[in-house]
Amino acid sequence: MQIKVTSRHMDVSNALEQRAQNAVTDMLEKYFGHGLGADVVFSKGAGGFHCMITVHVHRNLELQASDEQGDAHAALDHAAEKLAKRLRRYKRKLNDHRGLAEQADVRAARAMVLAAPEQDEVEDSASDAEDAGQFATIVAEKQTEIQKLTISQAVARLDLSGLNALLFESDGRVNLVYRRNDGNVGWIDPGQ
Repeated sequence: MQIKVTSRHMDVSNALEQRAQNAVTDMLEKYFGHGLGADVVFSKGAGGFHCMITVHVHRNLELQASDEQGDAHAALDHAAEKLAKRLRRYKRKLNDHRGLAEQADVRAARAMVLAAPEQDEVEDSASDAEDAGQFATIVAEKQTEIQKLTISQAVARLDLSGLNALLFESDGRVNLVYRRNDGNVGWIDPGQ
């Protein structure tokens, strides 16, 4: 497992870097035995020192926590505490759902580019040339995997990962859960 400690607008001492690596390693070993990797970023701002820890637990999940304190060591401790709480919750959810990560049936969703309509198509469908500039190219930038999950598992994964939306397969259909502007979770089921 690789743990990368970086900084912005400040220098990180060897002691702080070693402490950050030990804290993340101990936390991952306690809850999962291993992890894919982690990034610890320290920065200095007007309010003091900011520490953000991002842990890649497995291919499909990244957990993150951050905190700002007057001391870089205190910021690290508080961010690590928050992340440990998230890892503990995630581990509990995995156990409650009989090994969600190990039992998930995964289907790959490929990245694609949807090109803008050809100029001839635009002229046929639009009455004036001004509408031709309204079409844009839509690019899907990330290849992801669609997992077989129950609705409650998908909502748990959405909450723990901090994503805005999550595609998943349930009962042979692709569903979507997403974070609404009002803070609630929305669910789109394609129906039968």
